[in-house]
Amino acid sequence: MAADKSENQVAAAAAACLGHGQGPALMAYLQQTTIMRELPPDASDAELRDLEGQRRLFRRIARLVQAGMEGSPGSFIADTQET
Repeated sequence: MAADKSENQVAAAAAACLGHGQGPALMAYLQQTTIMRELPPDASDAELRDLEGQRRLFRRIARLVQAGMEGSPGSFIADTQET
């Protein structure tokens, strides 16, 4: 699937904002507070769903940054499409 111009621009913008300078530190913090976070066994369904949404958004942003840095946002889009 070919990425259109706007997808290329978004990937490039994500890489410019989060791929350099202080961006990696922010991404590491977000990874720690989402992907690495564990909920207690008695967490409610709403808490589980909320955390999973946060994790999904983090992964989407991380893939977008990576694609922008690699110059291939088409691969990002293919990886994140819903089935």
